[in-house]
Amino acid sequence: TSTEDHRKQIVVFGDSIWDSSRDESGIAYLVSQYMDADVYNCAIGGTRATMKPGAPTEDFKNWDSTSLSGMVHAAIGDVDPEQFLEGYVAGGVFMNVDFSKTDYFIISYGLNDYFAGAVLNADNSNRWDTHGYGGALRMAIDRLRRNFPNAQILLISPTYCQFWKDGVMYTDSNMKDFGGGTLTNYVNVCQNVAETEQTLYIDAYTVMGINTYTAQDYLEDGIHLTAAGRELYAKAVSSCLKYGMPGKVSGNSIYY
Repeated sequence: TSTEDHRKQIVVFGDSIWDSSRDESGIAYLVSQYMDADVYNCAIGGTRATMKPGAPTEDFKNWDSTSLSGMVHAAIGDVDPEQFLEGYVAGGVFMNVDFSKTDYFIISYGLNDYFAGAVLNADNSNRWDTHGYGGALRMAIDRLRRNFPNAQILLISPTYCQFWKDGVMYTDSNMKDFGGGTLTNYVNVCQNVAETEQTLYIDAYTVMGINTYTAQDYLEDGIHLTAAGRELYAKAVSSCLKYGMPGKVSGNSIYY
C-alpha cells in the first residue's frame, strides 16, 4: 500500500478558535503538519453547539442554523449544506469533504454557548435536546457514530478567557456568568459527555496551560488565541489523536 492510503483525514466542527486563523499559524494547518494528515477545517466563527431557543430541530427543508447540529445534519446528508453554508469559508471546505473517509471528527464548541447564556442541559428528561449544550454534543456524537462508525471523535472543551474594559481586566470566565453559568460549568458538561459517550477528550480549560497566569502570552484579546496559543493548542490536539485513549479524560491523556 502507498503512503497515500495511510494519510489520516480529520474534520473539524467548531467556532472562531479554529476559524479565525486559516494561515500557516492556524490550528488546522499546524495539526495537519504535526499529524501528516488532511485537515478539513469546517469551523465557523460565532457559532454554537446549541440550537437557539425556539429553533426547530427537525425542519430539514428550511434548515438555516450553522450550529453543530446543522454541520452534522449536513455531513450525514439530512440537510443541503448550500442552503445555509454559502458565503462561509467553511462552506467551501465542507463541499470538498468525503465524510466517509474521516478518521477523526473534532468537535470544539462552548465559548459562544457560554456568551449567549445557553442552557447546559435543556430538558432533563431528554438528554438529546439540542437546545442544551450537553444535548447538542450528545446528538452530534450519536449521529456521527451511526453514519461513520469507523471514525473516532475528539471532544475539546472551551478555553479560558478574560474580559477587559479600558485596558483593564475586570473579570474572567471562572467568575463571569452570562446566564447559563460560568464557563467552568460548560467545561464540566463537556467532560461529562466525553466520559459517558467514551470519546477522546481534551480539557483545554485546565490542562492546556492557558490560564490567568499565561493569558498575556496565549490570548490576544482575552478570548482568541495568539500564535503561541494556537501552537500550544495544536500540539495538544495532535498528541491526543496520536496517544489518547477514549474515555480517559485526566491530564495524563494529553502528551506534549
